[in-house]
Amino acid sequence: MKKAERIEKFNEAKQEYYQIIKDLPDLTGSEKQIVWATDIRKEIVACLDKQLEGYFDVRRLTSSIVQLKIVNIMLVKERSAKFYIDNRYMLKKGIDIASEKYAFEFIKVPDDFDGDCIDYLTSFVREGMDIDEIERMLKIKRWGVK
Repeated sequence: MKKAERIEKFNEAKQEYYQIIKDLPDLTGSEKQIVWATDIRKEIVACLDKQLEGYFDVRRLTSSIVQLKIVNIMLVKERSAKFYIDNRYMLKKGIDIASEKYAFEFIKVPDDFDGDCIDYLTSFVREGMDIDEIERMLKIKRWGVK
């Protein structure tokens, strides 16, 4: 992908994020869990919003797209209040850590790969894989959906 294409993809992922947070899916769990998790999710979104305002490193643009795609998937697909409660500290640390830890749960990085999960996924994109394939990979690994 050329630089202009990457910038466009990043902006698309950013717009997708803003659409997602306008209408986050309802959470499941006990009434207390849902109330607590809803507050946690609001804090996470506030943290991500703040980070996205100034989040634009052209040198790491492909990684940034991958990270944002993963966060978008998480916000849409994770509907269990328990997920947000159990992962509240990790999720509040920002897009880098949240996306890395979330993807790491489902994507096995080969032992001989010198990098983290985001680097691994980014390497596929740099080699020509469509960025939207990451969503498909996570869906298969996490939910068994093709």
